[in-house]
Amino acid sequence: MKRGTFLLLALACLSSVAHAEDHPLPVAVGGIIVDEQGHPLPGVRVYAGLYEAPNSTHTASDGTFTLRLRAATIPLYIQHNGYVAYEQDVARGTLDLRITMRIGGRVHGRLEVPAGSKLPATVKLLTDDVRGGRHIATVAWDGRFMIGGFAQGKSRFLGIWAPGFMPMRLGAVALDPAKPCDLGRVKLSLGRRATVRVRDQAGKPVKGARVRLNSTRWSGFSWDVTTDATGDAVVPHATEDLLRAAVHGPDSDSGAWLEMLPAGAGKPANVTVVVEHPVTLHGTLVWKGEGEAPWAGKHGVSVSVTAHDDPTRSRSWRGQTIGNGSAEVSIRGAVPGDWKKVEIRVAVGKRWWTLQRELRIPRGDKPRTVFELSEITVRTPPDER
Repeated sequence: MKRGTFLLLALACLSSVAHAEDHPLPVAVGGIIVDEQGHPLPGVRVYAGLYEAPNSTHTASDGTFTLRLRAATIPLYIQHNGYVAYEQDVARGTLDLRITMRIGGRVHGRLEVPAGSKLPATVKLLTDDVRGGRHIATVAWDGRFMIGGFAQGKSRFLGIWAPGFMPMRLGAVALDPAKPCDLGRVKLSLGRRATVRVRDQAGKPVKGARVRLNSTRWSGFSWDVTTDATGDAVVPHATEDLLRAAVHGPDSDSGAWLEMLPAGAGKPANVTVVVEHPVTLHGTLVWKGEGEAPWAGKHGVSVSVTAHDDPTRSRSWRGQTIGNGSAEVSIRGAVPGDWKKVEIRVAVGKRWWTLQRELRIPRGDKPRTVFELSEITVRTPPDER
């Protein structure tokens, strides 16, 4: 019995050693964060990572911090209430960072809500500074709020977003740490209810479709929602301008169905999108220009297709060449239809070629039906980025 236990422990140790060799332990990155007078700042949030889940921590009472990271170089982000957000690329193993946080500009105002509505508990201001410039503050009982930490200068975009109300654009303001900016009375609106109904070819509700709704008037105002069991994706407090909806079916290969929701003050906006079985387009790039084909020796050259059937409706799909230097193209998620105007764009580095044609994509009776594009002839001079 003891011998069996010993063997199990030995195997576990060997397994742990092998795992450690395959996945080396993270190396610490650290330093100290101080204010402009050189005093340590405790409780500052420090986090690393941009596209992956961030590894975060807070500074200790003496302003010091450490993070354990795997990547050789990773963006480091630092945020603290009242101070300008900070970012820096940090090399693994750096332990002597000394980062000075600057006091940012302050913005204050007073929220007013429609009759019968309750004040929101928090308010968010959006600006164009680091990490999207999302600054959150608590709203007092009388609607007053104060938010600090804005980068000095003139903000190119200042929007306000409160839960349960329509987001608003306030325009550019001067942000000066020495002089708070008074927004005055900010009157919130309930906006309107926007519903995107997603149905399949048989007219049945599609659950789990992903919908992104964007304001066409104000950049930065968007909503990501998913259809429920009834096939509806609802944004209860959308803006009242023309809205653009990008719908992706539950299938990961589905392309985007693009629809426009009309503008209207206070009136609900509804649109029904019929998603069909996605089709995979297959074709071959043919070079008719001088010299070697631009995709020769390149891997995964980007090929995108945009199809239009009227000025307000379009579909877009992206694909790439298959293999290194190959001219074979595969584009997943295409939508069947008789498309009167189709733009095929082939991008190689900073150059791209745009072709136009008509295209009829037949409907498939099952997902991932393959449709042959035949030859995609590239002969026009390239555009430059």
